[in-house]
Amino acid sequence: MKKSENGFTLIEMSVVIVIIGAFFAGISILMGVLDNAKATMVVTDYSNYKTSVRTFELKYDALPGDFTNATSYWPNDNTDNGDGDRTIEYDEGVNEDIRAWQHLSLAGIITGTFNGDESSYQIGVNIPESKIAGNGFRFGYDSSGNYVYLSTDNGTSVDKAVFSTEDAVLIDNKLDDGIADTGGVISVDGSDTPGGCIDGTIDIGYDLKVEGKQCLTIYYID
Repeated sequence: MKKSENGFTLIEMSVVIVIIGAFFAGISILMGVLDNAKATMVVTDYSNYKTSVRTFELKYDALPGDFTNATSYWPNDNTDNGDGDRTIEYDEGVNEDIRAWQHLSLAGIITGTFNGDESSYQIGVNIPESKIAGNGFRFGYDSSGNYVYLSTDNGTSVDKAVFSTEDAVLIDNKLDDGIADTGGVISVDGSDTPGGCIDGTIDIGYDLKVEGKQCLTIYYID
């Protein structure tokens, strides 16, 4: 009998290809699970920060960042007063959206120390860091009220997409009505992904056919 030649048979090659395919499919599934887990953590953080703002309001009859008596309560902590108009907003005078985190920290309502530096947004320094790498929590305000959201690139790119449509729906369903443009959770296209998150022809508004980060999602806290 002839000695069999070295090399893979077609069957062996097929088995190897199947194994490799299963490996990469498993990696893809695992990454999806991890992304969903991070989105769930964001839900928890959103809820906790809303509770923190409400707790601060009950204690001081004011909103953090907007608090007009902050320097009286914490005279030695290099803080600043807000203007007391019931909004946590960016302003050329005082950046209340940054000061809010410092006020919450000084009041002992949230963990961590935030220095209130208004020169730039620095994740982990003057705004809290998210479990989603490269993202920090920020406050904002529009005609519907005060809200909290995630921004990217060390807090400077405020309107870039952070979530996939799938994760945005997960957040919306857990905190609100699951519809992109109504209720307490609102999602919009990221500035870097125009037309990716929202499809107005779909009842829920979310375009689940599109993959990757597409959505900027905000959570109203009042």
